Amino acid sequence: GLLVPNGQDLRPQIEGGDFLSQVVVQLYRIDTNTNVFPSVHVVGAVGAALAAWNCPRLRRRPAVCWSIVVLAAAICLSTLFLKQHTVLDVAGGLVLSTLVAVPLYRRSPASVPKRAAPMSRRRNVSKTSPDAN
Repeated sequence: GLLVPNGQDLRPQIEGGDFLSQVVVQLYRIDTNTNVFPSVHVVGAVGAALAAWNCPRLRRRPAVCWSIVVLAAAICLSTLFLKQHTVLDVAGGLVLSTLVAVPLYRRSPASVPKRAAPMSRRRNVSKTSPDAN
């Protein structure tokens, strides 16, 4: 596209025949360098990290949340190091994630209505009871 790039040629020619070079060659073959702005890799990784921090159960386990943040950061950086995206693509992905997250997670968990108890926790009503008819 004229206003928003949908492809770019940043990738070097891989010369090595070692295992990791061949992994990168296969990655380049599978994950084309098109549809680059904003980086959907970044949108997904940052979105998962934000969802983890906004999940009451996971928030009680900060080691899990921080692990997800580290993994998301590694994904964002790897898109740059593997020449899949430019810094502008990554920044666009961060902005898009933020624009989605702000209205999505604006309400605090305390203001969200409680869900009904799972079926396994509900009181079993016998079919012979007067309420079952």
